Amino acid sequence: MINALVAETVGDDTANANLTETAKVQKSILADAVSEQNGRALPPGWVPRWFTFPASQYLSERAAALAERRSRISDIAE
Repeated sequence: MINALVAETVGDDTANANLTETAKVQKSILADAVSEQNGRALPPGWVPRWFTFPASQYLSERAAALAERRSRISDIAE
């Protein structure tokens, strides 16, 4: 999931280049983007997918609890 966040925030090229790096390295890339250091920055208005409405997920095989709940109550919300 960390690599999916890296791809979404700083780009596919960076994510692919760091695919085999440790979670510590990928988290530092995310930290750089959040703090706008080392030439990295988050896209304007970016929020994690689980903060959006309706909530969504990064990995289909490990669905986020909010996304699962959303699908169960989608008839009510719409």
